[in-house]
Amino acid sequence: MPAPPPPAQPLGRSLIPLPDESLPGFVLRLAHRLELPPARIAALAGLPAAGSNSSRPLAHAMLTLDPHVTARFAQVTRLNPEEVAGLCMDRYASRYPALDLTTRSPVPRVMAISRRGWVLMHSTRYCPQCLAGDGSLIQQRHGGPWQQRWRLQVVFACTTHQRLLEHQCHRCGTPALLSRSGSNVTLLPRANDKDLHPAQCRSHTSGPCERPAPAICGARLDTPAVLTPPLPPGLLRLQDQILERLEPAGPVPPARAQEYFRLLSLVHNLIMLSWPRARHLAGPEQFATAAGTHVATARQAVEQAKAAAAARPFTFTEIHPPMRKLPLACDACAGLLLAADTLLGWDDPAGLPDRLMPLTQAAALDPQAWYWLRTHPAWPPAVRRSFLPHLKGFTIPARRTGRPLISPRQCQFQPENVPQRLPSTWSDRHLAHLTGISSKHLHRAAALKLVELASGHPWSQAAELLRLPRRNAELAVFSTRRWMRDDRNQEAFDHAIEALASELDAISPHVNYVIRRRAIQTWAMPDAHWQGFFHELETQTTHGRGRRHTISERRRQVISVLIWTHITHSEHLFAPAVLADKAHATAPGTARLAAQACEVLRNNNGYTALRTIINDYAGNLARNIDRTGTADNFNWNPPTPLTTQPAPRDQRHRNALCRKPRS
Repeated sequence: MPAPPPPAQPLGRSLIPLPDESLPGFVLRLAHRLELPPARIAALAGLPAAGSNSSRPLAHAMLTLDPHVTARFAQVTRLNPEEVAGLCMDRYASRYPALDLTTRSPVPRVMAISRRGWVLMHSTRYCPQCLAGDGSLIQQRHGGPWQQRWRLQVVFACTTHQRLLEHQCHRCGTPALLSRSGSNVTLLPRANDKDLHPAQCRSHTSGPCERPAPAICGARLDTPAVLTPPLPPGLLRLQDQILERLEPAGPVPPARAQEYFRLLSLVHNLIMLSWPRARHLAGPEQFATAAGTHVATARQAVEQAKAAAAARPFTFTEIHPPMRKLPLACDACAGLLLAADTLLGWDDPAGLPDRLMPLTQAAALDPQAWYWLRTHPAWPPAVRRSFLPHLKGFTIPARRTGRPLISPRQCQFQPENVPQRLPSTWSDRHLAHLTGISSKHLHRAAALKLVELASGHPWSQAAELLRLPRRNAELAVFSTRRWMRDDRNQEAFDHAIEALASELDAISPHVNYVIRRRAIQTWAMPDAHWQGFFHELETQTTHGRGRRHTISERRRQVISVLIWTHITHSEHLFAPAVLADKAHATAPGTARLAAQACEVLRNNNGYTALRTIINDYAGNLARNIDRTGTADNFNWNPPTPLTTQPAPRDQRHRNALCRKPRS
């Protein structure tokens, strides 16, 4: 068994952590004060290392520490656990989504965060004046803090000294504190070198495998190579707002800060895909030019990756990493973030869809990346609705993904509240003025569109919910699209659908037509109800003269279809009894159930009494279904006979149900 670690012994001297100081920076300053290699300090403090090699402390320690490691580090360095926890970057995790620490294994966690490109795990930015210290004796000797926020790529400037941060050594051009350890990213480069000042460049000027030992750059990063001009006021103001959202004890709630950074990332992706559409928003020419150079480099890297993957059966379904990452150079990063923040317009969220719309056409040139971006669930619903692709009034069917659908409109009704056949009062008010198209197809298309508005489903899935056969739905959509080739017709259709949706919004309570259709799917009128129904019908059609007529099962089926049509607000052609009647028709003229029901529905002269009884019966049954969810245990009492006009003498206009069956 491996030997247990030696007991923790406090060091002879220690340091007080500086504000926002990172764990690597604290180890560097403490090692310099004690004249020990940083790897030795890390090993004594119990920081995790790569395998058994204690000279390579791992980078995931700068993110978070396990409780037992925190306790040992605090005991060795003479700090309290709260001070040790303050050296780790997880204090920003509740506000900065790129610091996702949910991955259990530490090493994959570092790799995942690094791939997102909004946190620097392999290197860091820095401010030379901050590294030089504040003039105190301890900072004159060991330098100022390597700050944690410098590794967050949304931090591109030092607001104290009003300048852009640096990201590389001014002598060798290597990124600061660059770690070159493959998948096991180390906490510090040259961790065994005790002669380097914490503010010195620790990069190799020759090959890292050179023997006997590679040369070290050693340039002092706390001495600016050239004087930089002051930061423009707009960028300085943006950096102040970002730091305010990052501050753990700041005034912005964590959930609000997380939402801001998620949207900032998405808008940045949209800018990258559509560049140079947003170039005019990237600030002064220096920053816009640097942003354009970064975009060109990223696109070249994407093309190379696509060419390399062309020989393999591989399809990248997201935005390629070079297009998703923020640039390391602070001038390019500042320009892109300024453009993203300007488009985001945090003070005017309602105008976000309009501000983003000019960028969408250029972004759509990369279909796979654009699909991933426009369907991202972090977008506000209004933005996702504006991104929905349309083809002549209907949403284009989306790919099957795990992401939730977004409805094209914020509706007060649900898809199940839309009837298959719109009430005649609605269609008369909103659809009657639309000409040049079959009313049947227009009404079906309107119902499909209302379901689409409420659910986000394309017309094919809307037809399934409405129980509208796909062939009939397809003909309705095709005819409507052809009719809407005239832009005036499309505009009129869109206005009519919006008016219908507004009328549905105002209804309270809403009717669940799915429950109604399910409740009477196999329903048939009970014998007792049929006897009372026919007796009442005979009484009203003969005005009390006591004339009796033959009762047939066929007539009961016709009335059942009419009741089903009334309750479900559906077309009689798609009633279960009608569909079954058509399926079992074996000879011409036998499938007459639909025709008989149609005659009652369309003839206005001879069916007043029948409609009165059907409306009463269906209305009571519908209320029973809405209340109980089932058609069982329904009791019906015939209504009081109403005064009606005398039946026409011409037998051709008498009620078809009262005729004697043909022999």
